[in-house]
Amino acid sequence: MYPLYPRDVFRCGTDSEPTRPQNIFARISLLLSSYRVEGRIRAGSEPGQKASLSTERGNMPRIPRGNFALEPGCFHIITRGNNGMTVFQDDLDYQHYLSLLKHYKSRFQVKILAYCLMPNHSHLLTEITKVNTLHKFMHGLNLAYSQHYKSRYPWQGHLWQDRYKSYLIEKEKYLLTCMEYIEANPVKAKLVLNAEDYVWCSARERTAGSFSGLLDLEGTN
Repeated sequence: MYPLYPRDVFRCGTDSEPTRPQNIFARISLLLSSYRVEGRIRAGSEPGQKASLSTERGNMPRIPRGNFALEPGCFHIITRGNNGMTVFQDDLDYQHYLSLLKHYKSRFQVKILAYCLMPNHSHLLTEITKVNTLHKFMHGLNLAYSQHYKSRYPWQGHLWQDRYKSYLIEKEKYLLTCMEYIEANPVKAKLVLNAEDYVWCSARERTAGSFSGLLDLEGTN
């Protein structure tokens, strides 16, 4: 288990020191191996530590609507059901969302570093590789899933609560913390005992070494 707050700190997506690997996956791998994670991220915390981002939000600024100046970069994206409603009713809904996610990540060349689908909201940890694609990626994904939902259930109005929230992950120590936070969601909600036991979470794919094409695992093994 790696510490929640590794000592090595440098910007995600940029690197001014030529001795450090430029590829984001290589840099993540370097941090993980330095703490002997043995190729997988666990969702539980060390005794006395809490898997939470509450104390780090000041270092992960919210990106205002229409502001694409900070792209490319790594973003934690949260989308919630309208008024806390359940947006994933059964396995077919979860599967369809992940299928759409795979489609739109390929279309907009977005890398998925971690994800977790909860009954009433979703978490994505992404690397946006091109300028002005974050909004297009999320708009396409959320609209397509909303159309799917309304085709299956008698629902009128907005499926999602307002606009998605996006937080820029400025430093790689927060990237690892964010991975842990996202993959700990089903454990904190008492849906499973271990994150890798939850079907709709990247922890399962990461630990199993799955090759679904959804999670970008390059350099994290």
